[in-house]
Amino acid sequence: MSDPKAKAPAASSEPPPTAYVGTVKVNIHGKDYFVHITPPPPGLPVEELKKALDRNREILKQSQEAFRKASEDQHIRYIPLARINYETPTQNAIMAHLHISILIPLINMRGGDASFDKPETLPVKTRVESMRTTAEKSAQMAMVTALYQPTQPISKSFRHAALILMAIVIFLLIVLR
Repeated sequence: MSDPKAKAPAASSEPPPTAYVGTVKVNIHGKDYFVHITPPPPGLPVEELKKALDRNREILKQSQEAFRKASEDQHIRYIPLARINYETPTQNAIMAHLHISILIPLINMRGGDASFDKPETLPVKTRVESMRTTAEKSAQMAMVTALYQPTQPISKSFRHAALILMAIVIFLLIVLR
């Protein structure tokens, strides 16, 4: 007999890996993104699969750069959020991450040699949110660094004057003791 008070197991927020073919819904920063994922054709050679893997990794790098630029636009240039394009790099990053999750096992099953990089082992939601958060922190650090950079380099004559002044102060401290 089943216990009526027993709770059903909590549904996972991430789809299982077998659900990565078809239309996948991923919620990133409160917005739903729908990405259609199709597996590569059955007869595709390993070399073509490796090219596809490299291309998807390149798409992830481009998405990271686009996230960084969008974050700089938001945090440094103060462009209104409605005019900043986070959607395209988010959609591209989701698609590339899911394709990589399909391609690596296929390459290995067909006798090739491919392995996951550390970020590729993360769930797609975690990965893309991490990419976006990293870009935002990078933009904020760039803003802080820009604020504390001196606009004019310190001249040599000022350095010499400061050294002479320090030498005089040290000399006076020694003599007046």
